[in-house]
Amino acid sequence: MIFCDYGAEWPLWEHGLQYPSDYGLSESLSNRLAKWNDEFQQHMHWDRGWAPGFDADAWTETGKKLAHDVQQEVGDHIIVRRGV
Repeated sequence: MIFCDYGAEWPLWEHGLQYPSDYGLSESLSNRLAKWNDEFQQHMHWDRGWAPGFDADAWTETGKKLAHDVQQEVGDHIIVRRGV
């Protein structure tokens, strides 16, 4: 599953936190995942929500694209889901 969580280093989950290397993800995709997760860590507050002025819709669309790209790299033997 791909979703961000407060304080988590990566947005990849299976039976706990996973790393791009666990799935053999490319460096390019790993960097994009890291950037997406960093944006969450910097702009989402657990109590107040998204920071004013942050484009949460664009961030969400990026997450959809990342989930698709992770699925492409891992193949059909793993089902990638996007969490909320």
